[in-house]
Amino acid sequence: MTDTILLVEDSHGDALLIQDVFSAAANNDFSLEWVESLTAALERLRTGAPVAAVLLDLSLPDGYGFQTVDQMITAVPQMPIIILTGLEDEALAIKAVQAGAQDYLVKGQVQQNMLLRAIRYAIQRKQEQQNLRASEARYRLLAENIIDIVFTIRPDLQIVNITPSVVHLLGYQPEELVGIPIEHILTAASLERVRLMLGDETQGEGENQGNETFWSHREELEFVRKKGGRTPTQLCGSDTPVGNVWTEVQFSRLPKGEQPYPAGSLLGVVRDMTERRFWEDTLKQANETLSVLATRDPLTGLFNRRYMVETLDRELQRACRENYSIGLIIFDIDHFKRFNDRLGHVAGDLILAEMGEVLRHKTRHSDVACRYGGEEFLILMPNANPNLTFARAEAIREKVKEIKLTHHGQILDSLSVSAGISMFPTHGKDVNELINAADQAMYRGKAQGRDRVIVAESPRPENDIS
Repeated sequence: MTDTILLVEDSHGDALLIQDVFSAAANNDFSLEWVESLTAALERLRTGAPVAAVLLDLSLPDGYGFQTVDQMITAVPQMPIIILTGLEDEALAIKAVQAGAQDYLVKGQVQQNMLLRAIRYAIQRKQEQQNLRASEARYRLLAENIIDIVFTIRPDLQIVNITPSVVHLLGYQPEELVGIPIEHILTAASLERVRLMLGDETQGEGENQGNETFWSHREELEFVRKKGGRTPTQLCGSDTPVGNVWTEVQFSRLPKGEQPYPAGSLLGVVRDMTERRFWEDTLKQANETLSVLATRDPLTGLFNRRYMVETLDRELQRACRENYSIGLIIFDIDHFKRFNDRLGHVAGDLILAEMGEVLRHKTRHSDVACRYGGEEFLILMPNANPNLTFARAEAIREKVKEIKLTHHGQILDSLSVSAGISMFPTHGKDVNELINAADQAMYRGKAQGRDRVIVAESPRPENDIS
C-alpha cells in the first residue's frame, strides 16, 4: 500500500519534473497527487482520501511566501509539510521550519533520493512531534490535576520545580516555591529527618561510587501551610481544624547529569496523609482508652480484678524461676455497708475513691494495687519479705484512719480497714491459694474486732497427723 503525497505547484513544468522523480524511483512507496493552488490543496485535504505529506510551493496564484506556509499549517496543523520552492531564502526557510514545516528544499538542488528521503523523514518527524505533544499534554493534564505533589530538589535542598497541586495542599503557588530551600515549608523535626536521610544516601553513594544504582526512600514529613492561605481542612467527624499537613513522601534519586539537575538531585512525590494520621491517632487513643477500661476500675483508677489475677499468675511464674518471695495484702473497709445504707451510694463511692488514692500513694512503683471487688482491695508486692509486707499493710491501715470526708456538709465518721496478708511460697503456690489465705486472715481480723492486720497461718506439713 502506497502513501499519497500532495504536490501543490502552479508550474506545469516543475510539476512534471517532480512526477518523473516519483515515477523513476525504485522501491517507491509513495504516489503523487497534484493540485495547482492553495485553495485546491485545502479542499483536497478537507474532502479527499488521507494524505501522508504535502510538497508546497511558496509562489502560488492565491498565496505567496510565508503567507502560504502559514495558511497551510493553520488549516492542517497535523500534516507534515515540506517546502519545495525556487526561492533560495535562508531567513524564510528558518521561519517556515519554526512555524511548523518539516523541511525546506530548493528546486533544482534536490536529487531523487534526497527528495524521497526528505519526505520519509518529514513524515517520521511529524509523527514523533505529535506523539511528544500528546505525551506532554497528558503529563500537563496529570500535573495540573494530580492530588499528590511532585517536586524536584537540588542537593542543597533548593526546590527546582513543583506541581500546581501544591496550591490545594499548602496554599502556595508553584512560582512562590521554585528557587527557595524546602526548609521554608517543613517543620524543624521533618527537616532534620530529610537531612539525616540525605546523609545516609550520600554515604551509600560513596560506598557504590560510579554505580548507577536505584535509590528510593520513604519518609513521613510535616509540611507547613502558607499563612493567610486557604482555610485549614476540617477532618470528617472533627470540629478541630488541621494546621500543618502530614504527608508521606517518596524520594528517588534523579539520573546523574540530567539537566537542569546537578548530581545528587532528588524527585519527591508527596501524598497527603493528614486525615489518615488523624484517624490513626484517634484509633490509638481509642485503643488506649479501651485498654484502660479493660484493666482499670473506673471509680478508683486502680487495676481491676481480672488484671490482678493475670499479673499475679505471671509474677508467680517469674518468682519460681528467679526464687524470690511475693507479698499479698487484702484490705476490706470496715462497716462499709453501714455507710451505704445510711448515707447512700454516692457517699460510698466517695469512700472507695479516697481508698484508691491512699493505695496509689502508699505503694511502691513495683507494687500492683487493685480494687478486687466491692469494698475489697488487694496489693501485690513482688520481691517483698514478710516484714516489709506487714509494714506496708500497717502504714496503709494507719493512713486510712486519717481520712476526713465531708458529704452534703456532713463530716463522715472515721474509716478503718481490716487486712490479711499471705506470702509466696509460704502460704500458697498458686493464685487461688494465696488469695484464699490472705482472705481468711482478713476475716479473722474482722472477727477479732476489725482495724487490724493479720498474717495468714502457715499450712501444716502434709505428714502432720496431730
